[in-house]
Amino acid sequence: MCEVICLPDVLADCYSDLGVHIDGFIATAAHTLQVPESSVNSSEQQAAPITGKAADVVAAAQSALEAALRLVRPGKHISDVPDVLRKVVEAYGCNLVEGVMSHQMKQFVIDANKCVLNRPSPEHKVEDGEFEENEVYAIDIVVSTGEGKPKVSFLADASSFILLLLSSTHDGPFASVNAADC
Repeated sequence: MCEVICLPDVLADCYSDLGVHIDGFIATAAHTLQVPESSVNSSEQQAAPITGKAADVVAAAQSALEAALRLVRPGKHISDVPDVLRKVVEAYGCNLVEGVMSHQMKQFVIDANKCVLNRPSPEHKVEDGEFEENEVYAIDIVVSTGEGKPKVSFLADASSFILLLLSSTHDGPFASVNAADC
């Protein structure tokens, strides 16, 4: 599956999502590219850097993903993740989007039993558990410059990343990041 969505009215966001499997072992990746308006409406080769809220939301998503990569390790608990992600994102003046979950993945199962709710609430809760060696997780980080409550009329971007827990000393692979402005 490969999907590319471009939203020219939202700072020219282009969101791509790719997923494949080999013998049922799933790999997914997602990325949002924010193209500054000046490069969309002109033939300029060099556009000014993204600034303001747009830059904050991208930096918040990147920092939250890096924090998640440090927390989703053998011996750590699912309940350790949400509060750290919240603190990281709030430092940028942003919020995590409600209802977004990161899932354990298994052979032929893209959303397995264990999941991490990025922003728990009375309406949204998950069971706590411990991360174990050789588990695989798709880490989804969705950040908003608003309240973090998705709007039905808006297409939110998501950040996906696969993390294989090989051992507690593994540094982890690289990731792509994107963010939503809900």
